[in-house]
Amino acid sequence: MNTPAPEMTSKASPATSVERRDDAYSIREFCRRNNLSEATFYRLQRQGKAPDRMKLGPRLVLITDAAAERWRLAREAEARAMTPAAE
Repeated sequence: MNTPAPEMTSKASPATSVERRDDAYSIREFCRRNNLSEATFYRLQRQGKAPDRMKLGPRLVLITDAAAERWRLAREAEARAMTPAAE
């Protein structure tokens, strides 16, 4: 009996699967992790205050953990600058 090699019977294609990484987040995941609404995220984006994003396809945009950390540090510095110094 002739049986095809296992690699010949696989229907999964590497081109159709997306590997999920723990060091990058969708906009929805980023908002959930940072307690922001998506409307607030897009407002910040229009103001130039959103984290750097990677566009990986027509509908796939990710924010790396490093970009999220830089964004958090920048927002914290901005908040400190707005707080009046205690005398």
